[in-house]
Amino acid sequence: SDAERIASIEGINVVYVPLEIPGTTRVRKAEAAASARMLARQLGDDMLLLISNQQDGGEVSQLHVILPTFTGSTPALRRMVIERDLPRRTVLQQLSNIYHHWQQKKDLRLALEDAFNVEAVTTAFFQQYRVVFERVQGLVRGFPKTDDGSEAKKLFVQTLFNRVMFIYFLSRKGWLKFKGDLDYLATLWKDYRSDKDAKNFYEERLKLLFFTGLNNPHSADLLKDNPSLYALIGDVSFLNGGLFTEEEQDQRAGIIVPD
Repeated sequence: SDAERIASIEGINVVYVPLEIPGTTRVRKAEAAASARMLARQLGDDMLLLISNQQDGGEVSQLHVILPTFTGSTPALRRMVIERDLPRRTVLQQLSNIYHHWQQKKDLRLALEDAFNVEAVTTAFFQQYRVVFERVQGLVRGFPKTDDGSEAKKLFVQTLFNRVMFIYFLSRKGWLKFKGDLDYLATLWKDYRSDKDAKNFYEERLKLLFFTGLNNPHSADLLKDNPSLYALIGDVSFLNGGLFTEEEQDQRAGIIVPD
């Protein structure tokens, strides 16, 4: 009943739905699907939903932009999530591309389909991933120029990328902070760069984060009562996960990961 139609273009209705579901600030699939079905009965199938779940009069922390497709009893929901204080460049690009594609194709529905095309976004991600991976692989030093050395370096860089991406995932969940900032890696990097005595980000910050904060041989939260470690890596949850176990390749002497 609180849903508000905020625009109607080419027969497509843009509707804002403010939910108040207790116990979570997220927008769950069940409530989003129910909202879509209810609105479809009133406005028709062509719609774009903006859904938030506000708690006790507080500020909205997430805005879910949802394109429903009605092909059966349960609508398929494609969504983008915008979170307060967390940058999401991909979503901004996708949303801005709606207008660009609409102007090109003169069909708003096709423009929306393009914007919510996960396959296109995934392909673009892996294309860029490969470019960055190969660049880093060329910069890392300390491996012999043999077939075995090349394979060892590739494994080292792949593990580094896996760790960094998982850390980004943890920070997106709000489980990592540096100086109160949820954009953990960017803030950690900025703090490192502000230290005039700092020499290497990987050695002085990332290895501490991997092998002392997120995991360590003591299987303990070493941040407790350790202000010097806290100052270097911030609020870090001890995971004790295999991804952050220090392996033989991590202990290899002479490896240099330049900033």
